[in-house]
Amino acid sequence: MKNRTTAQVLDHHLKAMKVGVDEIMKDYDDDSVVMTPQGTFKGAVAIRNGFGALISSFPDGFWDSFTVFHTEVVGDFAFIVWTALPFVELGTDTLVVRKGIVVCQTTASKLAG
Repeated sequence: MKNRTTAQVLDHHLKAMKVGVDEIMKDYDDDSVVMTPQGTFKGAVAIRNGFGALISSFPDGFWDSFTVFHTEVVGDFAFIVWTALPFVELGTDTLVVRKGIVVCQTTASKLAG
């Protein structure tokens, strides 16, 4: 999965989220970092555990309502703004991609209601 463009990594990441943790982890390695309001996950093991907990917390229907309404890719940087109503009012993710791997991701969201 190396040598993918930033746009290719972002596209894969969004599709992988609906598939599961094994597919998601193709975008990360032991040097990757994911920063969230709930904590920072460093390395493949911590990131795998973080995504596993996140995905298991999604309510039924979450992915059916997930909609990206803004995407921007500039060089190594990808930025998305999304919603998943009625669960999440607003979410944002930024990915920094180098050599086809996410080296850093930040994410935050505001729950609806």
